[in-house]
Parts: sequence; structure tokens; C-alpha cells
Amino acid sequence: MIKVTLMGNKEGCDKAKKIIMDIISEPTEVFEIPEDMSGIVIGKGGSKVKEIKSETGVRVSVGSRDSTVDSMIKVTLKGHKEGCDEAKKIIMNLISKLTEEFEIPEDMSGVVIGKGGSKS
Repeated sequence: MIKVTLMGNKEGCDKAKKIIMDIISEPTEVFEIPEDMSGIVIGKGGSKVKEIKSETGVRVSVGSRDSTVDSMIKVTLKGHKEGCDEAKKIIMNLISKLTEEFEIPEDMSGVVIGKGGSKS
């Protein structure tokens, strides 16, 4: 346990204490995603994280790149259970759309790419 000291008037301290207690009592879910997908989850300027929060009411925190372990990075969700479930589903859909790989015959790559990259 760590001691928290609040300074200010009684009303302000009570309000701050309530906010802190609400934050630490919310359900939390932590899971990992491939580190190279973290930018997709965060979005430009945090836009995707903000969108997920807006849709689900859940705070989304993506670990920093220097906290990566075995090319995986932690994602922390804080909020009500249903919102956490929905936020995780959104994130998993985001990264799964972008990680599918398959092979095609080498001689067909030009057909897929098109002249000058016209089909990409």
C-alpha cells in the first residue's frame, strides 16, 4: 500500500478522494498485443484510443515501446466489465485485420500488384 496525501479544502479533498477510489475500484483487464500493432490501436494523436473510449466508456492505456517483452506490449482497460469486453473485442478486431498473411505463387505477384502498383 502507498500513502496518498491530498491538500486543499475539505470539499476538494473529498472530491479528489472519490475520483481516486473510483479509479482504483474499476475492473481492470490487461492483455498483450504485438508491439508493431500498438500504433494501430493508439491511432494518430491517440485518435483510436479516444474513439474506443467514446464507444465503450473504458479508458485504454497502451504500454510504452520500451516496456515491450518478446515483441509484445501490454494494453490495460479500465471501466465497467461490459465496456472492457467490448473494448478488447474492438482492439482484437483492429489487429487481426492487419496481421493475416498468406502466400501466392511468385509469378502471380505482378497480377496482384498491377502495373506500377496500380492495384495496391
